[in-house]
Amino acid sequence: FRAEPFRKWKVEEQLAFLFDAEAPFEAGAGWSYSDTNYLVLGLVVDRLLDRPRERAIEERLLKPLGLGKTFAQSSPTLPGLTQGY
Repeated sequence: FRAEPFRKWKVEEQLAFLFDAEAPFEAGAGWSYSDTNYLVLGLVVDRLLDRPRERAIEERLLKPLGLGKTFAQSSPTLPGLTQGY
């Protein structure tokens, strides 16, 4: 990921990095933040709703809640915002 920070990685490519990795601890023996479940949930949403997750989230959550300035990020930079550190 660091070698190609501007590449748009497919979810399947991101998940492939995990398949050969050893778990950091036994089930129930620790905790560590991970985006993995969000990636898998996105694939489920795509399949169930038969459309891209970004569109489904916008239509079913963001618009009804009036969150007009909330959007899916697909790159390391956000247009119109100063890059954080």
